Amino acid sequence: MVGRGGGPYTAGVTTSRDDEAAAVDEPAAAPAGTVERWALDFLRAADEPTKLRPGPPPGRWEPDPPVRDVRAPGRPPSWR
Repeated sequence: MVGRGGGPYTAGVTTSRDDEAAAVDEPAAAPAGTVERWALDFLRAADEPTKLRPGPPPGRWEPDPPVRDVRAPGRPPSWR
């Protein structure tokens, strides 16, 4: 979304260097057997078979998941 000045729309979003410094480079692991763990494993995967055929997600959700910030997804070398 584009804001009035042509830049990204950031209504209600505040950032500062302190926020960026406090951000975690690697999100906390989700419990095994949860949809959240399945999604994190998929995002971090760096091999084509996992990216192209991730398998079905589990039926269990994490009860109270924290916010996880995945800075960059994994990518197979041939996709870079």
